[in-house]
Amino acid sequence: MLIAKAARLVIDQNRPSDDQPLYDVGQTKLMTGVLPMQCFSGAAVYLPGQEPTAQEAAARLNRYWQPYHQQLRDCLQNLRQQHGHAVLLDAHSIRAEVPLLFEGVLPDLNLGCNGGLSATPDLLSQAAECLRSGKYSVAVNGRFKGGYITRHYGQPDQNIQALQLEIAQRIYMNEQSPSWDATKGAALQRHLQQLVQLLSNWKPGHGQDHLIGHEIGHD
Repeated sequence: MLIAKAARLVIDQNRPSDDQPLYDVGQTKLMTGVLPMQCFSGAAVYLPGQEPTAQEAAARLNRYWQPYHQQLRDCLQNLRQQHGHAVLLDAHSIRAEVPLLFEGVLPDLNLGCNGGLSATPDLLSQAAECLRSGKYSVAVNGRFKGGYITRHYGQPDQNIQALQLEIAQRIYMNEQSPSWDATKGAALQRHLQQLVQLLSNWKPGHGQDHLIGHEIGHD
């Protein structure tokens, strides 16, 4: 499991280093870059005049973004070489209601593969069926189809599959506190263990299988 230690407000590992937008203008009310200037609430991250300089931005990319993605690339390449293919599960969480990003209440589990480009239909359908076997509401390639990591590394023709899972925080914590809910959390852990087991056992038709787990942290 590869875990980013820098909070996404320091640097967003799920955005391209050149800060090219992932979404069409107008698709969302809030565009977040590799160095976010706003929280999802719309509040400014920095006081006026204290925004990161170009030098600070470059330093953060060099200190946090580049090593993280180099490690991720190395992991995927090594696993593919050793096992014939790799499956990347890119996990995030977010509040269930974020008006600047989406309308209404987010489904509990949001599975995406860049509209079918980062994973094969077989893998996607099995993963979606697994998630739907529980008590949680599930969306597939809905509002969250996958960010930079899913889009960049998911190359089924190169034997690297990538799925993004966006989890509504309400199903494992109290969003208002915020605080961990042990009962909800344990139930979700059991359900996600089934997904990880399925991905670990999945085979693309030849060779052995392997899984690299990935978590960026709380949005």
